[in-house]
Amino acid sequence: AVVGNIKMIYLDPVSIPQVLRSFMDSAQNCCGWKEMRALALWAVEEYDTIIKLDFDIKVLSPIEELFACNEAFVGARGPLSAVNGGMWVARTNRSSFSDMLQLLQTA
Repeated sequence: AVVGNIKMIYLDPVSIPQVLRSFMDSAQNCCGWKEMRALALWAVEEYDTIIKLDFDIKVLSPIEELFACNEAFVGARGPLSAVNGGMWVARTNRSSFSDMLQLLQTA
């Protein structure tokens, strides 16, 4: 779906091992293992950069400059975790995505 100049895309879910699901569900974060679904954004090949925003985020000013960010990943600290999963910017990279999936399988 396209809303203004923002394109919303659907991503296939990432398979999370049951052991990791159980661990994430017992952790103190808002969504448990579902936080890992966002990893699929690294596999998007149609775009060079992805801005991930949760539905409860209200954008108050233009964010186009975030697409020009030259870093592989930019995020903010979360209240209970190293990264706030609600908003971040990433350069898409299929190789990094594959590495993350491999790490999940061996965690």
